[in-house]
Amino acid sequence: MPCPTISIIDQDEYIGDSLPKINNNFESLSGSICEVITDQSLTSTGYQKLLGDMIFQWGQSTTDVAGTATVTFPKPFPNACCSVTTTSQTAGGVGGCYIVSVSAPTQTSVGVFASSNSGAGVATTFHWMAIGR
Repeated sequence: MPCPTISIIDQDEYIGDSLPKINNNFESLSGSICEVITDQSLTSTGYQKLLGDMIFQWGQSTTDVAGTATVTFPKPFPNACCSVTTTSQTAGGVGGCYIVSVSAPTQTSVGVFASSNSGAGVATTFHWMAIGR
């Protein structure tokens, strides 16, 4: 089945018979619904692009013994990466909780440093999430 296309010419129009206008800020909108829905990679390291060009990306990586890693985003951000968050993963759920910090992200990657409470670099697995446009 081909992807349906929506087109809003006037902000007071309705889409079809049952869907209300998207919001009062849109004067016109044209595009394939399938393009909006399918710009994604729903894997363990993946991304989802939303309406308005917001992109969420996520994954898991590991630092080396010095505590450093570079995360390369699966989809480059066209404009900027606005935020990156990290969470350390502990073996067996106890102990080994490390501080995982990030450098200033670029459109394609971010540097990561993991350390113990003493500040020494450590090898650890961590999860990350990045948001941008």
